[in-house]
Amino acid sequence: MIETTILLVDDEAVIRKVLSRELTEKHFSVTAVSSGNEAIRVLQDSQFDVVISDLMMEGIDGFGVLKAVKKMAPLTRVIILTGNGDLQSAIDALRLGADDFLIKPCVVEELILRIRSCLEKQSLLKLLTKKKIQLEEEIDRRRLFEAGLEQRVEDRTAELHESNVALTVILKKREQDRTVLAEQVLSNVTKLVQPYLDRLEECRLTEQQQVLVDILRANINEVTSPFSNDFSNKLVRLTPAEIQVANLVKLGKRTKEIAEILHLSSGTISIHRKNIRKKLDLTHQKSNLQSILSINY
Repeated sequence: MIETTILLVDDEAVIRKVLSRELTEKHFSVTAVSSGNEAIRVLQDSQFDVVISDLMMEGIDGFGVLKAVKKMAPLTRVIILTGNGDLQSAIDALRLGADDFLIKPCVVEELILRIRSCLEKQSLLKLLTKKKIQLEEEIDRRRLFEAGLEQRVEDRTAELHESNVALTVILKKREQDRTVLAEQVLSNVTKLVQPYLDRLEECRLTEQQQVLVDILRANINEVTSPFSNDFSNKLVRLTPAEIQVANLVKLGKRTKEIAEILHLSSGTISIHRKNIRKKLDLTHQKSNLQSILSINY
């Protein structure tokens, strides 16, 4: 069992001797000194659980010892011994941080009770200090963890943003490529296939030959249908007047001819053609409007 260490400071030899003997018999480890100066020298080299000091001494008095203890060993408890006439001074010592005081001559049993009370207080303070340190360490760990987590979230968010941007660019390029491909396919069918089918139908075909031509047209429409679905959806945006113009454009009529047929000005027909291209998303493209309409409309 670890003994409680006590520094006893009193300039009266009899009191030092009696208290040292009584406390030692109660299994306390006692170091006794006769002055405040000597007490401070001892405190510089050793640690004590409790300091018991007389208040009125030559040189450095009990107040000086108390201040030195609080500065050098904050967890060490201090009990002040004082005479009857020094009661106010003892109260002042309590205000300065002393843990307790006793009036001399004191009963040893009472002193031991005060010592044990101080030790209990010391134990609680040590525990409180330990818990405070643990709490501060836990707070620091949590802050570091949260900071790291926040940084990871920010990094992940940035990565997702970059991925989304890249994906958007890829999808946009893919859609553009698909549109270009669709226009190329539709244009090629219109230019390279449809004219020959039309010319073929102008010939005198047998019934069987006409069936084959119809099948060929149906198969061509089936092949090109994946490219015309989106386009067909856009046709519903046209007004009745624009539909009339689109029908005539599809038949190969020029602006002037359409104007004469519909009894409108060429400027009005040009506006209709411009609106048709806009609604079909062909404004910034060089696609032939007749070719597009012939396949899809």
